[in-house]
Amino acid sequence: WRDRGVGEVRLLKHQVTGKTRLLFRGTETGKLLANHGVIGPLKPQGSKGTSFVWTGVGDVSDGSPQDELLMVRFKAADVGKEF
Repeated sequence: WRDRGVGEVRLLKHQVTGKTRLLFRGTETGKLLANHGVIGPLKPQGSKGTSFVWTGVGDVSDGSPQDELLMVRFKAADVGKEF
């Protein structure tokens, strides 16, 4: 896994197409750190309830997009439940 930083994670659903994407911005700079299409359901990872994995469209800067396994981790389980 590659650590991208600390910040705010949001799931956004397109009103017309119904497609979902994950948007992640860093807290210090506000820079966009991740913007991935979500292909499958988010599944809890581990027993603590602080991590979730899903299949998403990966980085397309090197050419054609490929599906990748992605993960988000939260500080506490209650934050993970809200997500």
